[in-house]
Amino acid sequence: MPKFLFHVNFSAKGNRGVLDAGGTARVHAIEELVTSLGGSLECLYFVLGGAESFAVCDLPANEAATAFALNAG
Repeated sequence: MPKFLFHVNFSAKGNRGVLDAGGTARVHAIEELVTSLGGSLECLYFVLGGAESFAVCDLPANEAATAFALNAG
């Protein structure tokens, strides 16, 4: 299964989720999204500056990667 690296910027709703429920809830939301696309989340790192997080995922195809990229924020 191909491995993908994503630079994720959260929407205003995603940022509120981090503030309200903490980073762990955001990790679970990203993991649910990846699983629903037939893949697995290897890791998610929160960062300062530029992107707000980096996600490394195994996904079955480029179409799943595109779906992830459009929905992860």
